[in-house]
Amino acid sequence: MKSSILYFRIVTFLFFALVFFRWTGQVVAQEAITIDNCSELQLIGSNEDDYPLSGNYVLNSDINCKDSSEWNYDAIEEEYLGFAPLGTEATPFTGVFDGNGHVISNLFINRENEDFIGLFGKIYNEAQISDVGLSDINITGNIYVGGFVGRNREGVIKNSYVEGSVIGKQLVGGIVGQNRNGTVMNSYSKANVEGELVVGGLVGENWGEEEKEMIQNSYATGNIIGEDFVGGFLGENITGTIKNSYSTGNPEEEPEGEEDVGLFTGKNTGTIKNSFSYRGISSLDCIGAGDSSGCQIIDTGKIESFYNYGEPPLEVLYKEWDFKSIWSNIYNESDYPVFQWQVEVEETKEKSTKSIKRSGHRVVPWYQNPLFREELEEIKKEISLVQEIIDQLIELAKKR
Repeated sequence: MKSSILYFRIVTFLFFALVFFRWTGQVVAQEAITIDNCSELQLIGSNEDDYPLSGNYVLNSDINCKDSSEWNYDAIEEEYLGFAPLGTEATPFTGVFDGNGHVISNLFINRENEDFIGLFGKIYNEAQISDVGLSDINITGNIYVGGFVGRNREGVIKNSYVEGSVIGKQLVGGIVGQNRNGTVMNSYSKANVEGELVVGGLVGENWGEEEKEMIQNSYATGNIIGEDFVGGFLGENITGTIKNSYSTGNPEEEPEGEEDVGLFTGKNTGTIKNSFSYRGISSLDCIGAGDSSGCQIIDTGKIESFYNYGEPPLEVLYKEWDFKSIWSNIYNESDYPVFQWQVEVEETKEKSTKSIKRSGHRVVPWYQNPLFREELEEIKKEISLVQEIIDQLIELAKKR
C-alpha cells in the first residue's frame, strides 16, 4: 500500500513539473529585446537594466547604419570615429544576438588607434551571434579587428556573413580578429582584409584546444593584404582544428623579406582537415609554413581531379570528404567545390528573401502573456481533476 501511495505522489510531481517546464520553456524562449535601427543597436551595453551585455537580442528588420559615419566626432583628430564596438576586453558581450535572417549595412568604424574593434569588440563565455549579415561595412582598428568580433573568447558565430572592408594592423580577419577557443561555423567573408601581422580572409588567428573543431563549413573569397602570417582564409592556426573550409581570395604575392604567406593560411601548427584553396593565377602554396596536410590546392580548370562530373571525388586523397551532408556533389559553374548550405542559400535568394517580423520593442514576458495566463487556468483545472482522481485512488488503496 505504501508503494502505491508513493507511486501516485511521484506521478503527481512529475505531472506538475512537466506542465510547468513545457509552458514556461516555450514562452521564455520568446523573451528578447528587439532591435529596429542602428541607434538601438548602439545602445547594447550602455544600460545594464535595459540593454545588458548579457541580454538576448533579435533583429526586427534590416538595419542601415549609414548615419554611423557621422557619429562620435574626435575634435583632436578632426574626424568621426563612427560606431562604438559592443563590449570591450574588460566587459565583453556574453549574451545572444540573433540576426533573424536580417542584414546590417553600411556600418562605419574608424578607430585605427583602438584595439578590439568590430560590431562586437569582444564576445565571451558561450556568447552567440547567428543568422545575420554585415554588408558594405567599413571597419578600421589597430589590434584584434574583425567584421563581427575583434576577439572571440569561447563564443559562437554561425550562419552569418561579412561583405565590405576590414583594416587593422595585427590580428585582423574578415569575421574575427582572434578566435580564442571559440567557434565559427556555416559562415563566410567576402570582405577585403588588410593588415600587417596575422591577417586572414575569415579569421586572423585561431588558437584553442587541439581536438576542438573551432572553424568548420566556412569560406572566404576576399582579397588579402598583409606582411607576415597572411592567408586567404586564416592568418595563423596555432592550435585547434579547422575542418571543411576553403578560400578563393588571393593574398598578395610574398614580397622580399616577408614570411609565411599562403593561399589558405600563413602558418599552421594546428590541424586542418578536408579543406582547400583555389589557386587561380597565384603561385602560392596552400600553407605558407608548417603542416600542410589536410589542405589541398585546386588549380584553374583542374576541377576534374576533384569531381567526376556529378560523382564524389575520384582521388583517394578525398575519401574522407562528406558529399552526403557537407559538400555539394554537383559539378557547379564555380570551378571548385561548394557547400550544400551555399547551394540552398543561393536557391532561397533567387526565390525570395524571407524575414520573420516581430512587433514592438520588447517582447512581453511570459508571465504577462495573456495567452499563457488563459492556458494556465485551463491547466489548473485539468490538474485539479487529475488530483481528485489520484486522491480517490489513494483512498481505495488505503481501504485495501
